[in-house]
Amino acid sequence: MFTFSFSSAFAATSYTLDDYATALTAEKTAQLGYMNSAKIQAVNSYKYDEDGFTTEGYMKAAYEAAADEVIADATKLMDDAINTVLNDKDWPKATAADKTIVANAYKATMGDLTTKDGMLAAIAKKADTLNKTQAPLTKTFVEGKLNVDMSKYDTTNKKYEGNTLTAAQAVQKAVDEAKDAIDKAAADKAKTDAEKNTAYKAAYEQFKTAMAKIKTIDDEKYSDGINAGTVEAAVEEYAKNTLDDIATVLAIDPNMAADATKDWSTVATGTLKAFWEANKVTTNKGEFFGVEIANITKVTRTEVAAVAAAYKNAVAAAKAPVKAFANGSKDKVTAITTADARLAVLANATKAVEKYADVKAYGDKMKAAYEFGIKVYDDAKVDAAVKAAEQLVYDDLNKNVYDTKEAKDYINAAATKENLTLTLTNFEAQKFDKAIEDAAKKMYKDGTKATDPQVKVSYGDDKTADADLVYLKGTYDSTAADKWASIAKDAVADLKDAQSYDEITKIMADAATDFGKLLKAADAADVKAARDSYKAALVNYGKLKASLLNNEKDYPTPTINAAVEQGKKLIDKATTVDAVKAAYEEAKAIVDNVKTADELKAAKEAVEKQIAALPYTSKLTEADKAAVKAAYDAYAAYKNMPGATEVSNKALLQEKYNKVNELAAKTIDDKAKALNKQLKTFGPTIKTMSDADKAAMAALKAEADAVKAEAKALNKEIKNVNDDYDGFLNAVSMPEYDKLASEDFAAAVAADALVKLTKAAKEGATVEEMNEALAAYKALTDRQRYEIDETALPLIKVVESKLGAEVKALKITTGSKAKKGSITVSWTVKGNATLADGFQVWKSTKKNSGFKKAITTKKQSYKNTKGLKKGTRYYYKVRAYKVVDGKNVYSDWSNKAIRKAK
Repeated sequence: MFTFSFSSAFAATSYTLDDYATALTAEKTAQLGYMNSAKIQAVNSYKYDEDGFTTEGYMKAAYEAAADEVIADATKLMDDAINTVLNDKDWPKATAADKTIVANAYKATMGDLTTKDGMLAAIAKKADTLNKTQAPLTKTFVEGKLNVDMSKYDTTNKKYEGNTLTAAQAVQKAVDEAKDAIDKAAADKAKTDAEKNTAYKAAYEQFKTAMAKIKTIDDEKYSDGINAGTVEAAVEEYAKNTLDDIATVLAIDPNMAADATKDWSTVATGTLKAFWEANKVTTNKGEFFGVEIANITKVTRTEVAAVAAAYKNAVAAAKAPVKAFANGSKDKVTAITTADARLAVLANATKAVEKYADVKAYGDKMKAAYEFGIKVYDDAKVDAAVKAAEQLVYDDLNKNVYDTKEAKDYINAAATKENLTLTLTNFEAQKFDKAIEDAAKKMYKDGTKATDPQVKVSYGDDKTADADLVYLKGTYDSTAADKWASIAKDAVADLKDAQSYDEITKIMADAATDFGKLLKAADAADVKAARDSYKAALVNYGKLKASLLNNEKDYPTPTINAAVEQGKKLIDKATTVDAVKAAYEEAKAIVDNVKTADELKAAKEAVEKQIAALPYTSKLTEADKAAVKAAYDAYAAYKNMPGATEVSNKALLQEKYNKVNELAAKTIDDKAKALNKQLKTFGPTIKTMSDADKAAMAALKAEADAVKAEAKALNKEIKNVNDDYDGFLNAVSMPEYDKLASEDFAAAVAADALVKLTKAAKEGATVEEMNEALAAYKALTDRQRYEIDETALPLIKVVESKLGAEVKALKITTGSKAKKGSITVSWTVKGNATLADGFQVWKSTKKNSGFKKAITTKKQSYKNTKGLKKGTRYYYKVRAYKVVDGKNVYSDWSNKAIRKAK
């Protein structure tokens, strides 16, 4: 049954003091939260300059202090209102607490502090607090700015205050004046906080004005650099002016409010239109300096900040293209004097970089081009054209041509300027030249130019192969630098003259052997320590030897010392620890084998006598060179004896040696002169020579090579002597030889072979002419062949085909004889058997099948001794063959030779 209690349903609700306190305190907390939020909005809404001040002269900390005081005042009012309610003595109460009294407590006199505008209004009324807080802040700020790094300013040259102060002194004066102004304002008790704050700021502005007139050392270098004509300084000036141009046009406000916008529509279609790319659908949308803009008429603070960063990056990136445009001339940059011109160059800078990237891509495409399986372009020349095109691209930086000029236009223009033929006319020759360059690049970065030593590459696709480390200068100790250079230069010189791939390989192998004799950087410390140790041991050994000989007359101490010094030199030449040890043993042998004073005297007298016995200088002939050389060899052997003193007639030996060298040089030069005289009767160049002249010049090659060999041998002899005794001999003059050395006989030999091939390919050419032509071509070196292959190879095919036809027409008749254990097959040929490259002999035990090749031979007989069975009948047949265009051409088979084995 349901029951209802009137007493429980209508019981009165009561609210205690604690209930009121809890409710009103919670409301106060909520109001404080709203106020603090309003405080943050209000303080951040002020516009602060780069030094942190608003136009009213206050910093954020001052506004925060004023806002805190506003909130404290409001808190007190709320506390008073709450306490008034809670101090009521009549508790509990029937109604809940009225929370509106909390907010109303401050709103009545202070306004609504929970909004940004209400808080701003309240802060503005706190002038005393603002000034009281700001004054020490401003003082601290200004004093911080007065801490100038004096090391940045010149202390020598007096350029300021009527040339009475140096830069450093002028700075110190500005600092002192600012400090005085600050100290006076701070000490003036009559001044209010507001007046002090104003005084501090005035001191700072005066300081900034003074400092703006004083240049740092770097500033002076920069200015001097511009005046002196450096491109780098002019580029920096261009960049600075361009930044100012853009900043002026855009008028970016660093204190722009968060909800403010900029209308850049006229800018984007005017001065800076080159940097605005409008959306094709919505014209107000687009990209400005690469930054996406939602609406150019309402650019947000975030977008403005992004554009500011983007244009600064664009100007920084433009420095390199502008410097490239200058190409060493400051005037080309300083000539860009107007804002429009500077902005046009900036717009083109990015295009220039992109255009050169297109040029490089087009160059790569050219290098990858093939037609009918044949490479179209010369890689090296394309690379050279692409490199040269770079400057042509940047030369157009102040022109509006990048949108119309194609990458290929720049490459073609560069090729014309550099006189480069980009199409590949003879790939094999290029390939051979590249092999030479690649070999030289193991030693020098610039290949056969040989000016920049190669360095080790430790990582990536270009990592230096372990086998190539032997060629690197860096592999060896710094003391071996000159020897490395000598070996490397000689190797490069030989590479330039290389005639075959095998020769390139040998040159590099020989160089590696020579390099391997040098002191390696990795071994240097150990080897040098070993040298010092063993040289010290040798000194002691010498002392011991001297004490053992104990005969100052027969073995003077200077002689022993000289032997030790000679041994030291031997040890110093060793480049490994083991070699040092071996050199030490040799050095000891030198000490052990020192000559007595009498022996040295006898040796000296013998040399002097040998020199004196030479014919008078005026009577010398070239035939006397051997005797003079023998005298020198005797002199050198004597001088190599420890303790040897100079012979009395050394100068006479030098005189005579120089004389016979001059006579030998004249003979060589006379031979060269005779050859040069013949060469003068030929055309000025190989191309303009008649066929007869080419043949005649080719015929002179052997004679010219012999003359060159004689000249090189004489020069080498003089060099070797001077390596032993610096300046002992004079260099010889051979002007006619020098002319002869510049003649390209190899080219004449190749040209003559080409002439022969051309004649042999014509109708009516004799077999002899065709064979002679092919022989001449086969006798050429790899280099000579590659130089004419483009023309020669088609002719060779024609000649070989003609000879192949002759071989096909050969008629062969075979016969055979049998002896115990052998069958001999021989054959005769109707026609010119020499046309064939060889003959194939096939064998079978069946008459009409089962034939297998037994032998290929150039002879016209074959003695079969293997695989024979007594009583078995063998069948042989023969055919001639010739290789034509890489394939064999055959004559008809001969008749079958039949013979039973015995």
